[in-house]
Amino acid sequence: MTSPNRESTASFLKQGKSVVQNSDADGYAAGILSTYQIDENGIVSGFYDNGETLALWQLLLCDFDNPQGLHREGGNLFSETKESGKARQGVANDAGFGSTNAYHIEQSNVDMSREFVQMITTQRGFQANSKGITTVDTMLETIIGMKR
Repeated sequence: MTSPNRESTASFLKQGKSVVQNSDADGYAAGILSTYQIDENGIVSGFYDNGETLALWQLLLCDFDNPQGLHREGGNLFSETKESGKARQGVANDAGFGSTNAYHIEQSNVDMSREFVQMITTQRGFQANSKGITTVDTMLETIIGMKR
């Protein structure tokens, strides 16, 4: 698969209805997709309960002349701008495009300083609430002691 396009014979799911593009007898019984796997070339392979494995799709990658010119939409979502240039589309491990790493955790989308500030703020709030509870408890002990 060198094209990022869906194969013409692939079935797909659209708005809750399965659409079968082509149904030829190939010696396998009808199967239901059990699981899938993505390899380093971005090929999504489907494993069916009838024992058949099919290459279903290949992921499309985009590269930009100036990646720093992309507009940050939020989280790890970016959009094209004039500064970034037009997106060049391709597939993994082809003509300078990177490879895909399926089932790996992306660590670049965590801002450590912001996370530490939020953690410290939460800790200070907890300490303030604990102090308030301790103060109320002491006041209640004093009132009970005065009553005796």
